[in-house]
Amino acid sequence: MENNLHQVLSINVEGSSKGDGGYSFICLDSKWDVNNRCGPWTPGDLLTLNSMHNDLHCNRKLIEFIMRSQDAVIYGYRCGRSEIYYQESSIKNPGLPPPQDAMGVVSLCAKRRLERDHRILLL
Repeated sequence: MENNLHQVLSINVEGSSKGDGGYSFICLDSKWDVNNRCGPWTPGDLLTLNSMHNDLHCNRKLIEFIMRSQDAVIYGYRCGRSEIYYQESSIKNPGLPPPQDAMGVVSLCAKRRLERDHRILLL
């Protein structure tokens, strides 16, 4: 499965900055077929994406969730058979996050940007 993802996606192995405004997204159906994508995904990002995909399938009541890594915030959303993963670059500061932290607004940013830039509507 991971090899197929590497072939389908143009992965950014160098880890350079994300294009298109500092975010990436990928739309999948329930059988891991890529419907649409934008921006680079590193191998570490794909491991996180795989973990989120497994969590969404293990718990059918789970519709959306947010994960934070050292350098990004990933928002996962499921509606029916479709899954959408949105990643935004973010720097993790020590201590409590400030009110304008990316983790607090990532779902709103994802909904706005995906609808505006790619005509993907998240409910």
